[in-house]
Amino acid sequence: MMVIAEADMEGEGAFDPRTVIAAIEVVSRSNPENDWVSKVRDYPLLGIPVYALFDPRSASGAIKTDIHPTPDGPRYATRKDFVYGEPVTVADWTIPTDGLPRYPA
Repeated sequence: MMVIAEADMEGEGAFDPRTVIAAIEVVSRSNPENDWVSKVRDYPLLGIPVYALFDPRSASGAIKTDIHPTPDGPRYATRKDFVYGEPVTVADWTIPTDGLPRYPA
């Protein structure tokens, strides 16, 4: 899910990815590396300031923030891990994680 201000979505055509407030992902069961590796690398390049990952495989996740420059390009500097059951703050919103589904074993 992408969180974008309504005003930034008005108009024709594609929106500027730098207007995305946050990206929220449920980690793929079949391809978790796409979420945990590729998107962690790609989203800072796009200027997405907050990346929230919810991983039903482990009932945990992480919030990635604070983009900073590195020799390999922009990267997230801060990672806040959480487990399901804890409330999670993503940008200006708090998301309860009690009762989030897990992937079947």
